[in-house]
Amino acid sequence: NLKENGAFLVALNSVMGLLSDLVSNLENLKEKNTDIEIISRNAENFVENGEKIMFDNAMASANWYAATKSGFELHSVPLSPENLFRNFVESTESCWVFTSATLAIADGFTHFLNRLGLKDASTSRWGSPFHFKEQSLLYLPQEISFPNTHEYNSEFAEQCKAILNITKGKALILFTSFKDLDTVYKILQDKVDYPLMAQSRGQPTYQLLEEFRRDTDSVLLGTVSFWEGIDVKGEALSCVIIHRLPFEHPGDPILKARVSYMYSNGQDPFNEWQVPTAVLSLKQGVGRLLRDDSDKGLLVICDSRITKMAYGKRFLESIPDYPRTSELADVREFFR
Repeated sequence: NLKENGAFLVALNSVMGLLSDLVSNLENLKEKNTDIEIISRNAENFVENGEKIMFDNAMASANWYAATKSGFELHSVPLSPENLFRNFVESTESCWVFTSATLAIADGFTHFLNRLGLKDASTSRWGSPFHFKEQSLLYLPQEISFPNTHEYNSEFAEQCKAILNITKGKALILFTSFKDLDTVYKILQDKVDYPLMAQSRGQPTYQLLEEFRRDTDSVLLGTVSFWEGIDVKGEALSCVIIHRLPFEHPGDPILKARVSYMYSNGQDPFNEWQVPTAVLSLKQGVGRLLRDDSDKGLLVICDSRITKMAYGKRFLESIPDYPRTSELADVREFFR
């Protein structure tokens, strides 16, 4: 957190003072040289934005800095932008339409409306064109540890092995971190006979997807960018396996600031923010499975918190109504 690091703030204030002097000294030169004008404008913008981050307390925000190879970056994200957005919407005198397959949690739009400050919006939901009961199956393994345990990745890999032997590959495995992805990838290398591709191996996303579509028995392991916007129709993607429920990382500076802000305002950050945002992310991941009305596929959610924790009900109520099972025999029958 930027404002909690006194030494960095002192150093930043010194840098901003030097940049202010630079802008003053370049004032008479910038009109004669385009490069000098760009340098002056960049320095001026940095000072202006830095002062907003350091001293502007009008809006609660998450402020932090990140070191890079060539310097550092300042970041600021508003924690409560709903008033700004609502005022902007009201000032346009236009009709606004928001559409997506992942706006609702369970049957309601409350979380989305509150985030944007939309108090009087009309909402509607339409059913999917897919016939989930005929096209899909949801497998929820029960005899598996929680994701925060030491043995989870090994148990998860064993589940993947059993499932992939039934599906003959053709699977997308979704993770929330590269660390877990790499761990499971190394375990699976010795356990499955199907081609394995991993997002962390250096290939661009489009190349991985092209290879995955071409080799219909392959298995692709991906992280955050593969949870949405990935469109693979047909047999090549017959199974989506979710490693864990996609909660935001607790060390994320924006989440930490948001949790603190919500607590200070008497709110419940877990149930009012962390669960809803994870639900929406899960819906995105689940949406990778059926991409066409002729597709069939298996969805596997290995995180047993979805059935063993009270908040899991909100996840299950928000994803499509697939037939559910906890028996591997039903998975075999589905692919038979």
